Amino acid sequence: MNDVKEKNQTKDNSRDTKKNTKKGLFALVIGLCFVLLFCGVFFVYAASYDGVLPRISVSGVSLSGFSQAEAEAELLRGIAGSDGDRTVVFSCGENHKEMKLSDLDAKIDAASTAKEAFDEGRQKGKFFKAYSFFKALFSGKEIPVLIAVDEAAFEDLIHTLSDEYEIPLTEVSYRAEENALTIVKGHPGKMVDRKKAKELLRDALISPKISEIEFFVEDMEPKPVDIDEFFKKLAEPAQDAKYSFEDGTVKIIPEKPYVKVSKSELEKAFGSKDDEYTVTAEVKLPEKTAKTLEEMLFRDVMGSFSSSFATSTEARAHNVRLTAERVDGYILMPGDVFSYDSTVGKRTAANGYREAGVYIGNKVETGIGGGICQTSSTLYSAALYANLGIVSRTSHSLPVAYVPAGQDATIAEGYIDLKIKNNTEYPVKFEAKTNGRTLVCRVLGVKEEGVEVELYHQRINTFEPETEKTANPEIPEGYKKTIEKGSGGYSVASTRIVRKNGEEIKREKLTNSVYHAANFEIEVNPKDMETDPNSLREYDEEAYKKEQEELKKAENEDETTKSDENGEVPQAGETDNVDSTEINVEEAHSDNMN
Repeated sequence: MNDVKEKNQTKDNSRDTKKNTKKGLFALVIGLCFVLLFCGVFFVYAASYDGVLPRISVSGVSLSGFSQAEAEAELLRGIAGSDGDRTVVFSCGENHKEMKLSDLDAKIDAASTAKEAFDEGRQKGKFFKAYSFFKALFSGKEIPVLIAVDEAAFEDLIHTLSDEYEIPLTEVSYRAEENALTIVKGHPGKMVDRKKAKELLRDALISPKISEIEFFVEDMEPKPVDIDEFFKKLAEPAQDAKYSFEDGTVKIIPEKPYVKVSKSELEKAFGSKDDEYTVTAEVKLPEKTAKTLEEMLFRDVMGSFSSSFATSTEARAHNVRLTAERVDGYILMPGDVFSYDSTVGKRTAANGYREAGVYIGNKVETGIGGGICQTSSTLYSAALYANLGIVSRTSHSLPVAYVPAGQDATIAEGYIDLKIKNNTEYPVKFEAKTNGRTLVCRVLGVKEEGVEVELYHQRINTFEPETEKTANPEIPEGYKKTIEKGSGGYSVASTRIVRKNGEEIKREKLTNSVYHAANFEIEVNPKDMETDPNSLREYDEEAYKKEQEELKKAENEDETTKSDENGEVPQAGETDNVDSTEINVEEAHSDNMN
């Protein structure tokens, strides 16, 4: 009996265990689903995050969540010490020199620093961005302040102060020529560390309390050479010199030739006491050298366009100049895409913009940032002539006067943007400068020889404006008062034709432009709501009153003339020319009877 009970108990326990196991598995699956859902939502959010990553700061200034332009504005507000007229005493040893920071054209490069902060975590696609977002949440990152300085003037200052103390350092180098490799020995020196010197200048720009900068001459040794690594490096395939973008400027990485040489000969060269030692070698030189790239950098004006804002209000002109300043000097590396919207930043008063006329729908109204589309349109036109790639562009809802139809580019913060791609092998730089009330945009880079660009615009549709009526009892019957003058609309098909030495090599259809009709807006008398507007006269209150007075006067004159012709005596009050003597009409009539 006990055995049976024990068996039954065992079965019950087994069933309970299975039930608990199923419940546990179910809970585990549900938990995993929630985790996966959370990870998916987090990934989508992080991958699409459009601001500076969390807990990213520059010199203690938090830039989390800002757009690139907002980050730039925040840095200008948050980092002190950018007074270019401030005098700093520079020294090295016994030598001293007072200079204004402006003499070195030294300033905080807020634009490049903001770009570095904004680009953090965006270099390798969405998965890397999501990982960087997660990492930034917990550890954050401090981005160093980048500065701009006249390199030649700064080097001249260091040289003037340290020349008597410095002994030039030379690193180990080599020259590769046809069938020969020459190893050039390095020599120790005493030098001012240029990198440290620039860091001291940066600190002075950040902190207005720093009024002295001392350069120190340090002993410097050539970098040691690992012969095995050197041998392997020489044997790598030849590499062209190339451009890189660092610290807000374009730098050139030198070329590397392919060199096949005996390792024993290489060891002899490094073991020699001679400053230079030449050995026989098989050499293949690259096509592009650092010298060539230096000569090519921003060599040509690839495309340009100008527009006038002579009739603009001062507020609109200010916005044109402000956006031009923010675009000017922008460097676009090969394959990179420029965003006008992110470059010029949020259209707010805090970001420097003023109220001016803007297109809202099919009407002109007042809004913050009016005029910024003149800069985008002028830049777009220059980019078209430069034969750059156009990633996105949208026409205005109404035509504009400052560029031809088909060459305008409207901007709407966050969702309509002008994006331009550098489709060349070389860096390009945008110039946007104002001269009086003229805006000139240029694209500098390397223009392919013999290539010319022609733009062709054709109207393909027209749209007639409609008339919107509003009842106004103060408008007389038969009249209308125009509130808004309408205009016809049309659409334009644009084509970019590229020719080389006169022969067409590409015909590119650009985005169509649609300019809507602007409707007439009129006020009419309620009784004229169904009347054809074309049959109504234009109402001018002053002119209408004058007209009515003239009509009344004419009617009075007609009545007087008729009375005189019929021999009628004017009744009292019917004429303004009654004699002061009172006349009894009945008495006069009796006298005549007699």
